[in-house]
Amino acid sequence: MTRYALNTDRGELIAVWDTGDGPIFHSVATSTTLTTTDLGLAAELTTLSAGLWRAYTHPAGAASSLAKNTEGWRRQQHRATFVAVATAPTNPNLPRGGTLTHAYEPVAEAAHRIGRRLHTLADRALTDAIAADLRTEIDAVERTELGDLTGRAAQATALSRPEASPLQVAAAHDTLIKNPVEPDGVTHLDPASAAVAAAHWLWTAVHLTAEATGHAADVVLARADDIETIPYQTPTLVVVTMDDGDNTATDVVTDLISDALDVADGITRYPDEIIDRLSDHADDDIDLEHPTGLAERGADPEPPPHRLTPLDPKRPAQDLLNDLLEGIRGCQLLFLEEADGITVDATADDGPAAGVYRTTAEAFTAQLTARAIAERHRIGL
Repeated sequence: MTRYALNTDRGELIAVWDTGDGPIFHSVATSTTLTTTDLGLAAELTTLSAGLWRAYTHPAGAASSLAKNTEGWRRQQHRATFVAVATAPTNPNLPRGGTLTHAYEPVAEAAHRIGRRLHTLADRALTDAIAADLRTEIDAVERTELGDLTGRAAQATALSRPEASPLQVAAAHDTLIKNPVEPDGVTHLDPASAAVAAAHWLWTAVHLTAEATGHAADVVLARADDIETIPYQTPTLVVVTMDDGDNTATDVVTDLISDALDVADGITRYPDEIIDRLSDHADDDIDLEHPTGLAERGADPEPPPHRLTPLDPKRPAQDLLNDLLEGIRGCQLLFLEEADGITVDATADDGPAAGVYRTTAEAFTAQLTARAIAERHRIGL
């Protein structure tokens, strides 16, 4: 989302948004009418931007139903207000005959509040500049929904969405082909879509490593964690779930992100599953001999807090993507440590095509890349 602020020394309204490489600053307008008493205008614009981008992070298609008065229906109504938002700053609802009409949708009403503030300031140039900036913001959301993260739409790289863009999945897949262990440029992509591609590459890396080392696929990442600390639990969950039935990388990734976004909103679609998970934790024995320092402070030992989601609910897509990429690196660690049957000849010129590699790391990368490309149909490519 875009954050707006007021430079009171210059009477300047500025906008700042995040990208994959850091924040970008943009001057919206400069006006002598902007003073410290107009800080509410910047706050209202920030609130409006958050509402616009919520239509992207909480799409109607991700809801379980679109029937009237359901969450999906409300999201549809929210998205449909974009037209009203674009016109409200220059044509707001104003008091008439002692009454004031309020828009039903909060995001539309936020736009009308901005319009009323601008009407009071009576600065046409300022009004036009802010209206143009909001149209640019709406255009950024709409382009991001289509998989275009260029320009101002790049702020989507800092957001989490429970859907994947085929264009962004393909871009992430191409980025991983260049270097699956240390991919460069993946932070410029939609994190949920990049996580789908990364899940496919991780699944391939785990099974390649399992074959080369003799370990079961579900313990590969835990074994890698014995070599170097990696966040292995969530990537293992992704691999195991993909191995269980017909779960695709897209299914697993979007479900995990969707569940985490629900937790962030204080809700869950699967209360029975949450209750069962918490009950299982409650039955775990507490180590009374080593109660994590509580006894030394005179407190009764108590179990650790229980996670409602394996992901950071504030940034689940980015958290998942980072874990999956670390999982691929973990596979390489174990492959280098334990792989058998790899022919390495530093002087050979034939390369991977002849089954001869200059290093074990080259063997891992070459075999992983070949398999991931050969099975790219798993992510719809």
